[in-house]
Amino acid sequence: AGTGTFWTAYALAAILAIWFATARVAFGFGWESSWLPPEVGEAVVEIAAAPIELIVDLSDLEPVAAPPMTPADDPAALQTRRTWIKFLSIGIATYLLIPMLGWTVLNAAIGHRRADRWRPPKVTATTIRRMPITPTPAATTDSTNAEGTGCTHLIRVERPADAAPLPDVLVDLEDLGDDDERDAGTGVEDAPGRLAVVAWAPATPDRGVRRRLSRLVEMSLKPPLLILDGGNRLRRAESPASVAIRLEDWRRLAEELEVDLLECDLEELTTRSGVILKKTITGAPVTSDPEETHATELRLAALDGAFAIIGRHLEGEAPLPADAATARCMTELADEVGRRVDDGDRWRTRLAGLADLDAASVPERLEALRAVGLGQLPAGLRSKAIWLGTGGLLGVAACAAAAVVAPAALLAMPAWAGTGAGIAGLVSLARRGQEAAAPSNTRDASNEAALGTAVLALAAAAVLWWSQDGDESRTTAMLEALAPDDHRPELVDADDARRWLAAARGRIAAGMESMP
Repeated sequence: AGTGTFWTAYALAAILAIWFATARVAFGFGWESSWLPPEVGEAVVEIAAAPIELIVDLSDLEPVAAPPMTPADDPAALQTRRTWIKFLSIGIATYLLIPMLGWTVLNAAIGHRRADRWRPPKVTATTIRRMPITPTPAATTDSTNAEGTGCTHLIRVERPADAAPLPDVLVDLEDLGDDDERDAGTGVEDAPGRLAVVAWAPATPDRGVRRRLSRLVEMSLKPPLLILDGGNRLRRAESPASVAIRLEDWRRLAEELEVDLLECDLEELTTRSGVILKKTITGAPVTSDPEETHATELRLAALDGAFAIIGRHLEGEAPLPADAATARCMTELADEVGRRVDDGDRWRTRLAGLADLDAASVPERLEALRAVGLGQLPAGLRSKAIWLGTGGLLGVAACAAAAVVAPAALLAMPAWAGTGAGIAGLVSLARRGQEAAAPSNTRDASNEAALGTAVLALAAAAVLWWSQDGDESRTTAMLEALAPDDHRPELVDADDARRWLAAARGRIAAGMESMP
């Protein structure tokens, strides 16, 4: 488009120059040339004038001399000069101005359409953070009345098909489908309550997205709630600078449209984010903790307590990594920080894979435990070798937490009742893989790998449960801080394990301070 604009302007300037120059001077026109024969010039003029013969009379394109040989006021000469001026002007317009102008308009139209209809890649990896919103309860409406501010309808914008399933609180809404695959606004004007718009963070909030959201806002009876999903995929795929720019674009768009924005990764929903999402959807007031400003210190204090429990089990008659010690430590951790995940339905969902487990099949039991453990991790970490190796112990930790927090989740599970050795038996199963044996209370002091795996799994379980009071991005960042080099720690003895826990705690604290 830039080249076309240049040549369009050049053609206009050439035509204007011809008319301005000939307005003051009576030029002569002929076939003469310094190095071409007259026949060539005449042939070129005839060929160039042929397509525009309807406008320019070829018979008038005859040579005419300049004054004083042919006076300027000679009527015949004046007519010939005017024909030549018309021929040059129309020729430049036909062969240069009109084609370049058409080229410019075409490129501009294509560029505008591409900008309007741009789509992000279907799959882009991420990592998210939820941006808290300030609730605005109506002054004349009871804040406990969900009909006043609660959402009743759901619509998706730019959310790909491979995104995580919607949580129950969104599934219960009346689904209006995908906005980019239907006529925007259809059914929106009939929504008696508030509209929940689930957008995709990795997508670019370009003019097309802005236009569709604007239509939804205009056609809604109440200001919609914009839920920004997929932030974790965005953070895993893009640089921190690109992530910050993309999220700022979405926040600016929400501010311009005057809608509430909730950044909430639906694939890796923490307990706190789930509660905030549910309250926002139902219209319940989202109360802030009066000690929110001290949340960092309080959370670190809770994590310190969990790490202290691990430290206590490094000493004694049967210390870590013995199966019995690992089982006791998991139970105490579940009682200390596992209660943050206090949703019985969530535990039943996590342990659903154990319900039909064949107690006689060791490989099946091992794989089920590993699936439960890896299912607790953020999606971006599940494929890493270090977490694949500790997935079984994390699954045992989930069973221990369920036994403490939501015992009803285990009542109907033959796998749980058939282990025979409780948590310690599951620890032995997770450790020994296909050779599941009775729990051992003896410690092999030279087994550095076993101690490192046990301490890493216990610390990861503590961080997973502790981080449920935060958002999704913190969970990922905190787990990555446990093993920044993606290698399992090789711990020689209890002192070495304590030093590793202290270093891990320092990395987590530093990471929290660097987070906005």
